[in-house]
Amino acid sequence: MQQITSNSDKLTKKNIINRVSDVPGGVSLTIADLVAGQIVEEATPLTAPSSGKRTVCKQAKLLTGSTTTVFVVDSELHNFKVGEYLMQVVGGAAYAITDITDNGDGTSSITVGTALEAATAGIFIYQSSATGAAAGALSNTAEVILKDAFEVPSAAQVIFIKDAQVRADVYADVIGPLYLAQMAGILEINY
Repeated sequence: MQQITSNSDKLTKKNIINRVSDVPGGVSLTIADLVAGQIVEEATPLTAPSSGKRTVCKQAKLLTGSTTTVFVVDSELHNFKVGEYLMQVVGGAAYAITDITDNGDGTSSITVGTALEAATAGIFIYQSSATGAAAGALSNTAEVILKDAFEVPSAAQVIFIKDAQVRADVYADVIGPLYLAQMAGILEINY
């Protein structure tokens, strides 16, 4: 006997304008390093496969009200965790996240122990693989982008399958410049 279940998806912005070519057969993703219930947006950069699975390249765009030690970001669209390292510039400052606070207005404040370079709304923060005054280095190298947004499941998954694009046109300021520079087949379109 089958059980009837219902579910709902969160509405997300369409970030891909033109879809040129898919990764054949889709991709398998690691989700253990993501935050359950958060959204991974359409056009989010993904790494090359390692042991058959790709990793989400963590990034977030700063919102108004950020400082160089407290970064205000969209609550649902970041997947950072306390203890991970944040950076803005390769070879720049990179420090550990000490606190993530939900501001109750759709934004979260991500706090680092030592100041990064800037707090201007619209710039991106990224996950760093090292920490220190001049140690900023991207944790992951972007290769493709996620074809459709998804909500990170809370249940354990043996395998999590999605689709990805190798070549596509995306809206400007959807992908952080450091990741965009790594993907020759992804182009930004300004409207």
